[in-house]
Amino acid sequence: MREIKFRAWDEEIEQWRHFTIDDTIKGRFIRFSLTHFGQFTGLKDKSGNEIYEGDILGSSHGNLGSVQYRAEYAAFGKSTGKASRTPTYRIGGN
Repeated sequence: MREIKFRAWDEEIEQWRHFTIDDTIKGRFIRFSLTHFGQFTGLKDKSGNEIYEGDILGSSHGNLGSVQYRAEYAAFGKSTGKASRTPTYRIGGN
């Protein structure tokens, strides 16, 4: 079973905090200054960086878009730009 991971911006220390469902259930990760939550998609970019919901992606074809959960497909997808058959993605703006 895959580990369900999340990321949230910590306004106090101005950096991303990573945590799992287990962390929250066991009370290991309780902070009230967290904003901008995003779930890990299970994918990585060409440099090996984890891709989270809300990340801005740029494809090898020059298309930009943000990662969003698409309920109609029950999957994560890129919100704008054209899809390509064999894109290579990199994360921007992190």
